[in-house]
Amino acid sequence: MKRTISNKISTILAVVISAAIILSMVTQLGPASVLASPPSTSNQSIGQQIDSAITAIQGGNTDDGRKQLLQSEKLLEDMPSASAAEKHIEAALQALKQGDNTGSITHAEEAKKMLNGS
Repeated sequence: MKRTISNKISTILAVVISAAIILSMVTQLGPASVLASPPSTSNQSIGQQIDSAITAIQGGNTDDGRKQLLQSEKLLEDMPSASAAEKHIEAALQALKQGDNTGSITHAEEAKKMLNGS
C-alpha cells in the first residue's frame, strides 16, 4: 500500500514538474513562438517550380513537367489567396494531358504572373 501511494505521488510530481517546465518555456519564448505555424512556401519558390515545369515541357519532358505542375498545385492548395493561380495550374495540367504543350505552358505562365501580382 505504501508503494502504491508512493508511485502515485511520484507520478503526480512528475506531471507537475513537466507542466512547470512547459509553462516556463512558453513564458520565456512567448506564446507566439511556441504556437507559430510552420513557414509557408513563398510565391517565389512556387514560381521557380513553375519555371522548372515550363522548361521541362519545352524540352519535351512532359512527365517531369507534369510532376512539377502537380507539386505546384499541391503547394497552391495551401494558399487561399492564390486560388486563381491554382486554377491556371489545373488548366495547364489538363492541357498537358490532352497533348497541348503550348496551352499548358501558357496556363503555367499565367499562374506565375498571378503569383507575382502582374
